[in-house]
Amino acid sequence: MSASNRKPWRAPELGLVKGAAKQRQQEDQLRAEAWQKTREAELEAVVNRSYSGMDTPEIRALVEKLSTLAAPYIAEFNRLFAQHYPAEFAKATLAVSITPGGIPPQFREQVRRDAAKHLQARKAYMLANSAGVINEILADATLRTTDNAEVKEALQQLAVPNRATPTLDPPGPAIGMLQKLLPHPEEWGLAGYDGGPSPLLPNTDPDKPKMLAAPEEDEE
Repeated sequence: MSASNRKPWRAPELGLVKGAAKQRQQEDQLRAEAWQKTREAELEAVVNRSYSGMDTPEIRALVEKLSTLAAPYIAEFNRLFAQHYPAEFAKATLAVSITPGGIPPQFREQVRRDAAKHLQARKAYMLANSAGVINEILADATLRTTDNAEVKEALQQLAVPNRATPTLDPPGPAIGMLQKLLPHPEEWGLAGYDGGPSPLLPNTDPDKPKMLAAPEEDEE
């Protein structure tokens, strides 16, 4: 059926679409918040973690080899300490040990700040995509409720998509190291906007409304 022959929708029918759209926006908001909380939890697990290297088989084997070589020297140290110091003294310890590494404590707050800025911008972009798609659906539904040419013209003017998509600055240098540490770096969008679909709204059907385009960088 052509657009000119379509039967205008009644107000209750438009109300059904508006109600579904409102519910979808609420669900997308919850999904975006859940996504953000998941990424924040991943960040804290990485920022607060220390790395001893013992989860790497080659490093573990090297430490065990060094411990075996040091064993007789440690035994001699214990004998000499017991010989020269009273038993009341707390025993000194000689051992092969590792001081764990990781993100330096003084650097962690900068990582958190940069990551929070990135996640907030990414979330805003996801919700903008959601709002854009829903707006296109509602605009089409609203146009179908009238045959009045003047009303349709006014509705078409209002239906123009808002392209004021939030911009995303490149991730700060403090979170560049997270690419290799995070369990799911692809979920973070550390490369910035790539023009792909929002995680909230898979858009595999070419006939469905399109997502907002990624903001283009101005050429200098």
